[in-house]
Amino acid sequence: MSESTEESKFQVEALGLLAKTPELLKHLGVTSVIDADIREVGTGNLNFIFRVVGPKGSLVVKKAPPYIRLVGKSWPLPASRIMFEQEYIAVANRLAPGSCPKIYSSDQKRFIVVMEDLSEMKVWREEIAKGVIYQGVG
Repeated sequence: MSESTEESKFQVEALGLLAKTPELLKHLGVTSVIDADIREVGTGNLNFIFRVVGPKGSLVVKKAPPYIRLVGKSWPLPASRIMFEQEYIAVANRLAPGSCPKIYSSDQKRFIVVMEDLSEMKVWREEIAKGVIYQGVG
């Protein structure tokens, strides 16, 4: 199966989770997932990451395949890793509120996590690569 076929399969799984979760549809401001814009953002090394946008809001859906996305099926990695990420984010937000995205929903059988969209934030590794220096860090 090609990555684009895998991506399509994972996108359908993500849409299925959203379709079954009225709170997420309300957050987006839509009554059906077909009214939302969903795009694979391609920034994930390990996971497929989709940004979902509606008239009232946006969110991010992460799907963990059973391999490292960047390398492919030749480098297997348990998809259950996404559940550890979800737990880490929950602990980090309890210890330092607002330090990580909010988790809205998850599907432990399909290894999908739905979280707050932080795409407006700067990615620190990109800033460092540009030579940006942040005083007081390090």
